[in-house]
Amino acid sequence: TYPQSSAPTLRGLTTHIRPGEFVGVAGHIGAGKSTFFEILAGLRYASSGDAYVDAVPISELSRSSASDLYGFCFQQPQIFNAKTIRFNLEFVR
Repeated sequence: TYPQSSAPTLRGLTTHIRPGEFVGVAGHIGAGKSTFFEILAGLRYASSGDAYVDAVPISELSRSSASDLYGFCFQQPQIFNAKTIRFNLEFVR
């Protein structure tokens, strides 16, 4: 939940992403897309429920170990001056 709201931002969300998959998340404004990724990145913690990566609670992962497992392109990404989108997506590999 956000401080100004009593309604949960995310509710009943379950997903399985296989190694090597690229996943995009789309939805209406306020649907919880950014919250979902912020929780996965360890930038925000769920007020209830659990989030796991490879059966390990996200709260037990350090940011560096999490970044070894997966990466994100947030709504306000840093775009590098390159000829392709692929370069920007693969830059940190």
